[in-house]
Amino acid sequence: MDRRQRGIYKKELGWFLLMRARILWALKKVTRGSLRTHVYDCDHALKGAWLQAHFSDAIASLVSQYHASPPNAPEPSSGRYIWMFWWQANHQELPVIRTCIRSVRKQMPEDVELIILTKENLSQYCSIPAHIYQKLESGVITLTHFSDIVRVTALAGWGGLWLDATIFTTDDFSYAFDGPFWSIKKPDLTHKFVPRGRWTIYAVGSVQNSIIFYLMKELFSQYWERYNVMIDYFLVDLFMDLLYESVEEVRLLIDGVQPNNIRVLDMQNSMAEPWSPELVAALEKETQLFKLTWKQQVPLTVEGKQSLYGWLLSQGENGIHPSA
Repeated sequence: MDRRQRGIYKKELGWFLLMRARILWALKKVTRGSLRTHVYDCDHALKGAWLQAHFSDAIASLVSQYHASPPNAPEPSSGRYIWMFWWQANHQELPVIRTCIRSVRKQMPEDVELIILTKENLSQYCSIPAHIYQKLESGVITLTHFSDIVRVTALAGWGGLWLDATIFTTDDFSYAFDGPFWSIKKPDLTHKFVPRGRWTIYAVGSVQNSIIFYLMKELFSQYWERYNVMIDYFLVDLFMDLLYESVEEVRLLIDGVQPNNIRVLDMQNSMAEPWSPELVAALEKETQLFKLTWKQQVPLTVEGKQSLYGWLLSQGENGIHPSA
């Protein structure tokens, strides 16, 4: 955070929060293990308390409005959609993205439509407030955080399942459409991030007009009407946590999801290992959806053998299931 950014942060969010955040940021750099996790917990608690103080009245009002007059949807929706987002529509240029999208097309239910939202087609599906577009164009909102706004807007208006374009699928995942809310849930995940296994924002879905995504959409709009700086990189998770703690309906929906896809992160962590059928079989046990990344450079071969990454890309190009 440079001097200009600190000035904006202080003006927008307050001196006390700035100083506490800077201290905790410094501690994150020098701590390890459980101590570092504790520092993250303190940081999230501080920012969560700030959001609670500044948005609790808005949440209460929005919940009342939701029940008094349900929001208008673009049109009645079956919710049988999978949403992805790639602003520049050049996703096919990246091998990991291309492989992931092909895997989703192969494994998704036949009656589900995959919609990849881009700069060209976004307005057909999502009504984004003008002040958010203005802050995107000025650089106040990054594309990463804009995608969070698109995510909650699409799910609020249409329902369906949001998958990041780096989700790789190996088997049927139709169960994700069965309830009023669904997300990957890994309850033993007690690491430094806000969700702590209760949800994953990169694989999440709901019915049309869900209270969760109605509230999330409205909170994002109000936040960016008031402020010009992010309180935290993972604001989307902080808002979800705030709703989880303050709105019983939201908490019941999230708690109603059974644990699933418990090895969601393990495929990416194994990409540099030599490929073998046994490795893939172990990864696929109890897991059909895997979170990958296109940002890391992984070798195609390891010790003269094809790596899991290299084999995955080659199989994806051929449209073959990775354990075939």
